[in-house]
Amino acid sequence: MKGAFETGIVLFFGMMFLWMGISMVQVMWAYNQARYLQEFALSTIERQNRFDPDVLGLINVQAQHCDRCVLTIEPIAIDSKRYRVSVGFPVQVSVFGIQAMAQTSATTRPVS
Repeated sequence: MKGAFETGIVLFFGMMFLWMGISMVQVMWAYNQARYLQEFALSTIERQNRFDPDVLGLINVQAQHCDRCVLTIEPIAIDSKRYRVSVGFPVQVSVFGIQAMAQTSATTRPVS
């Protein structure tokens, strides 16, 4: 009886930590997809050395791979030749009941 009780406790806590680990992997997966989209948009704007509807079309083709991401590209008020690329993405940690939107952003070098 003692062995079964100890095994039950080990399995209970083991499954809880496994569940937390899987939740953290889901968070890191969402972050990596958002970061990839952000870096792709940033490098596309810098490589083309401009931001217009054609460049936005190139970026939107890649944005389809991250269907839950929200891409925002806006000029910086201080320097209109630089753009801020922000990607919002949902974060869910089901173990603790957390659901939130996270965001990652970066700034381009000056473009003409």
